[in-house]
Amino acid sequence: MIPIHRHAGAYVSLVAAGSYDEASYDGRWHCETGCLILHPGYHAHFDDIGSAGAVVLNCSLTWAEAPREVQVWRVPALARAVALFRDEPERIGDLIGESEPVAPRTLPDWQAHIAAGAVATDTPLAALANEAGVSAEHASRGIRKSLGLTPQALRAESRWRMALAGLGTDAPLADIAADCGFADQSHLSRTVRQVTGLTPRALRWQINSVQERPDAP
Repeated sequence: MIPIHRHAGAYVSLVAAGSYDEASYDGRWHCETGCLILHPGYHAHFDDIGSAGAVVLNCSLTWAEAPREVQVWRVPALARAVALFRDEPERIGDLIGESEPVAPRTLPDWQAHIAAGAVATDTPLAALANEAGVSAEHASRGIRKSLGLTPQALRAESRWRMALAGLGTDAPLADIAADCGFADQSHLSRTVRQVTGLTPRALRWQINSVQERPDAP
């Protein structure tokens, strides 16, 4: 298993052989041979790779090409997809257009209730667990096992994702902080630096710059 981690840039992965589970704020997918996984930049996720292992090809995406959330697709022809990845990465958009979407695994009802509440509301996490009929400790363990993040971490990741989207606009930092649930602009700045190692201004420049596709992660 590869524990929770982040990549600085957005990228797309192709499972050329084997399989693994990938889990994040966006859900949990079983990624089999022939699956194409699109990752946003700086998103937290973990990979659960079985004993048989997996062969995965990666190709970086520009911020303009990057999705706002994880997407998983199944390619129609693996050999062609592998060749395109290696020789014509600029045509990955065409490959996505030919592929079929793959749905994430379904969470147990109680986990789905708590996860949705953690992301969409300010309801105390203990209250969400009580509504679902489980203890807060059980909720934390169960959701972390499924998604790699506790309910509290899901809430923080949601706030971070909103801020990252806001930094792609010209909105003032103070407004982004308020709209995304940060205590103040300083709280936003600390979070940006903690996650990316950059100041909000530097990250905003990175997002909004016209870039060639960077090297694969």
